[in-house]
Amino acid sequence: MLITKTNYMAGLQCSKLLWTRVHRPKDLVTEGDDVPSAIERGQEVGIQAQSLFPGGIAIDTALRLSDRITATRKALLSRKPIYEAAIAFTDFYAQIDILVPVRGGWDIVEVKSTTDIEDHFIQDVAFQKYVCDKSGLPIHHTHIATLNQEYVKRGPIRIKKLFCIHHVSNEVKANLRTIPTDVVRIRKIIAAAKCPKIPIGPQCSTPVGCPLMDACWSFLPKDNIFELYQIGNKKFDLFENGIIKIKDIPQDFKFTKYQAVQVKSLRTHRPHIDAPAIAGFLSEIEYPVRLLDFETFSTPIPIFDGTKPYQQIPFQYSLHVLDAPRAKPVHHSFLAEGRNDPRPKLLQSLKHTIGRSGTILVFYMAFEKNMLKQMAQAFPAHRLWVCEVLKRINDLIIPFRKVAYYHPRQHGSNSLKRVMPALTKRSYDNLPIADGSTASQEFLRVTFGDVSTAERRKIRNQLLRYCGQDTGGMIGILRNLQGTVKH
Repeated sequence: MLITKTNYMAGLQCSKLLWTRVHRPKDLVTEGDDVPSAIERGQEVGIQAQSLFPGGIAIDTALRLSDRITATRKALLSRKPIYEAAIAFTDFYAQIDILVPVRGGWDIVEVKSTTDIEDHFIQDVAFQKYVCDKSGLPIHHTHIATLNQEYVKRGPIRIKKLFCIHHVSNEVKANLRTIPTDVVRIRKIIAAAKCPKIPIGPQCSTPVGCPLMDACWSFLPKDNIFELYQIGNKKFDLFENGIIKIKDIPQDFKFTKYQAVQVKSLRTHRPHIDAPAIAGFLSEIEYPVRLLDFETFSTPIPIFDGTKPYQQIPFQYSLHVLDAPRAKPVHHSFLAEGRNDPRPKLLQSLKHTIGRSGTILVFYMAFEKNMLKQMAQAFPAHRLWVCEVLKRINDLIIPFRKVAYYHPRQHGSNSLKRVMPALTKRSYDNLPIADGSTASQEFLRVTFGDVSTAERRKIRNQLLRYCGQDTGGMIGILRNLQGTVKH
């Protein structure tokens, strides 16, 4: 029943989350597909940050808690930096990324695998200092180390350039004042025999996504108010007034244009079609049409020269070509092989398949355009060609974003994952890889991890199928839009 840093932060966010962590941790196994990779990213960054303070002593996190605490006490006597220090006092426990010896005491350095400082990071560090203070360990200053988003890799990683160290002692001091009151409340929650009943609210996603969210929100019916397009925090005002279904929202509610279309479409069970607006969009399309989609990965610590932390690296594309409106599509694809920078070969392949004429259709062009611009900057030999390609790009999301078309099965979303199933017979339900995040993780795993040839081949086939689904579905969307316009 320790008040750990994790439990403390959970208690600040939601009483139900804290109680479940302590009493029913198995209920938290569905914390999200990205959790393991996020933990691995954090561990990788944490290990790199230790080099900022070399010659230290690492506490083995695989040891029992009591042994970690004992090992930390012994390490404190050495007056060397301590990595993963275990500090305890009564029922408080904090594991500190780096303890740095300074004259008359120690400094705390909390390592984050982000490029920005968020408010809850300060609360995190404040709890660590509180535990150290109570245990009698003098802490002089507190710091947060984040990745430097302006760092560009050139040769071996330069650790001092890779990280930014932020002095946060004043902010931490301000947060220390509320901890005693928070602790009293947290102890009561932990001691409770029953799980607190907490209604859903902003705390479900702030400051971080809650692993109980799917369970807590499962009572909501189809077409509920939380699906209303860009409703913001007004949804909780409606919810607190007992309004759960969109159809029950009062007539005097001030809807945006999009929301009004969504509500009408839901009530009539028919798609909204603005044929003149759709025709205007379609008139800008020139054949042959090329439907393009990139898949990318990013790493906190850049692995290729010329790249920054978390820079998106395209490793795959799918391209469907339509020579005429009713022509049979021709499919081209690229999936990087090996561990070298995939971008040069991707550019060469794309240059060969994308042709010199016709509209290039993407879904949410800000992303594809940004990827092309970054590659043009990294590889100047392709700059003029990329500039010509950029001029040909049009965005298939436009009719949906401008509410020229809305289908009730979109459930208030313009994403390709919602639009495609609503307008076509395609969906991602039966795909082993069904989203970009999983595609990125799996590519990194089978490319840079130790996996069998058979496993690598299987995942690569799944990646090809997933990326092809995106552009194949875009063909269906385009033809559906064309069918709404009377010739």
